[in-house]
Amino acid sequence: MKKAALFFILLTYSISTIQAQAFLKSKTGNKQSLKEIQLQFDEWAKHTDLKKTKGWKYYKRWEADMVMHTDGKGEPGDPSAYIDAAIRVANEKNANHSEKFLRSSWSPLGPFDLPANLVSYSPNGMGRVNCIAFSTTDTNTYFIGVGQGGVWKTSNNGASWTPITDNLPIERISDITIDPNNANVMYISVCDYEYLDWGLHYDGKKRNTHFGLGIYKTSDGGLTWNPTGLSFQLADGEASLIKKVLINPANSNQLVACGVSGMYTSADAGTTWTHTLDSLFWDMVQDPSNPNILYAATGWLVYANIGTAGIYKSIDFGNTWTLLNTGIPPTGSVQRIKLAIAPSDGNYIYAACVDNQAGCYGIYKTTDAGATWTFNYPGTNLFDGGTGTAAGGQATYTLLATVNAADKNILYVGAVNMWASTDGAVTFNPVMYWTSAYGPSLHCDFHNMTTQPGTSNIFVCGDGGLYKTSNIIPQTWAAATGGTPWPTIWTDLTNGMNISSFYRISSSKSTDGRIMAGAQDNSTFYYDGTSWSTIIGGDGMDNYLDPINTNKLIGSSQYGYFRYSVNGGVTSTTMNNNPLGEPGEWTTPLTADYNHPGTIYSGFVNVTKSTNGGINWTPLTLLPTNPLQAK
Repeated sequence: MKKAALFFILLTYSISTIQAQAFLKSKTGNKQSLKEIQLQFDEWAKHTDLKKTKGWKYYKRWEADMVMHTDGKGEPGDPSAYIDAAIRVANEKNANHSEKFLRSSWSPLGPFDLPANLVSYSPNGMGRVNCIAFSTTDTNTYFIGVGQGGVWKTSNNGASWTPITDNLPIERISDITIDPNNANVMYISVCDYEYLDWGLHYDGKKRNTHFGLGIYKTSDGGLTWNPTGLSFQLADGEASLIKKVLINPANSNQLVACGVSGMYTSADAGTTWTHTLDSLFWDMVQDPSNPNILYAATGWLVYANIGTAGIYKSIDFGNTWTLLNTGIPPTGSVQRIKLAIAPSDGNYIYAACVDNQAGCYGIYKTTDAGATWTFNYPGTNLFDGGTGTAAGGQATYTLLATVNAADKNILYVGAVNMWASTDGAVTFNPVMYWTSAYGPSLHCDFHNMTTQPGTSNIFVCGDGGLYKTSNIIPQTWAAATGGTPWPTIWTDLTNGMNISSFYRISSSKSTDGRIMAGAQDNSTFYYDGTSWSTIIGGDGMDNYLDPINTNKLIGSSQYGYFRYSVNGGVTSTTMNNNPLGEPGEWTTPLTADYNHPGTIYSGFVNVTKSTNGGINWTPLTLLPTNPLQAK
């Protein structure tokens, strides 16, 4: 299969940069082993002043990544070996006759329901939901895809949930599509598309846990899953990411899928695929009255500096495509495009565009099925984390746009917060705000909004979980600041989902069963031996439970912001464990010496130490500057 776009560019950029250096020259022209490359660099470095030499740090980053994926001979291993082993283990578990699995079985501890919220300034949540799909035969049945937790199913309108993909090799889900002619047939995108361009090589978060395996399929309602012909390996990196999958209701054998590596079609229900476009895609939608008409949005990435932003149209279910004349700048200004097509009129399409700072560039709109487009910046940054007056945002990660099912002039958009327009995307008013400053609200950071067919229910997927309403009602900022609560009534449907993504976990060294776990965008979860609560705030990171005093604990959020509690997390105060004021990692480490109770270490640029359980901190001897560090 052709591996295009981002993976090809990243890999060839890294390798070509490496091979262009004097320390990496193949004498025979043959492929070199990792060990040979390492020896060449080591020999070259002996006679080179690395402080004054540039260009070699790319090699060291590449090497650091490679050595984490080696086989028993010290060479990069075949990535399919992991997938094959995972499938074999899953089959053994399903056979239910393997004694080793019966002896070492795991069961979930929780939280199963939304914990009590001790973070007063914002709503809490359970975990990130990326997508939702509805049964074609029963409105009480629907499925959600979790960023790091697989596919979950409800058959009672969200009252309870069951995981149905626990035997997949990985549990990252970006899209779910159900065959409209056979509800037992479903396709899922096994990846976490939301972290596109937030990868290991590009920012301080250093995420590399979003790579995928392609499209998987079930023909029995989710009891078993198998890869389709559109398959990738984790080693393919971001080229493995598939964003959307669509089925032709007139012929269920016809599929179309898009992602980082381009556009693909299948005429045999996923067995084989044809690569039809070699572009990086962010989104794809289907005309509500003519399923052969598709619109797809491409994008440009700031960090990788690849791709072009634009909108394509197909009138033959993805076999051929035409680039529309939208006026969207192809590079330098617009990164991501989110499409929203009106269910009541397929001629009305909105394109919410993300700028080069991940804020709102503006909204393009067509009322004639893409023939002509108008542009409007509403005077508000709809994607920032405030009231719309600041620059920037995070809309390459969180973004939704959808049109009201009955009124083609009502558009809902959001990223951190949610907004609504009732005049065709000219002006917007807020629907909710991410803190409790203006009254009860939703957990922030949204990934999907969909109206359920056959009902008036609107579902929102976000970092906190899944929410439902039957009517979205915006209000003005003047009303919100004047004390009027947000008028939209939401139902939280996350109880029963065991979907929290944890960065770090601490267990009690005594026998009281206490647990702390830092959760992605859902604060720190604390289990006191009886019940769960949410403490600290932010992205929960590393943590510590005092082994003697059960009321003492330490939690943290991103980039080394630590807090200390003496009452089991009911209240907490900022901890001064960084007296040098140094930068911390996204997940800044904390560790304890349990042979000497009260002794704790934290790591920033240097290491600090406390001998009284975190009250006072002293830097240890300053670490020497790495002489090999590139300028």
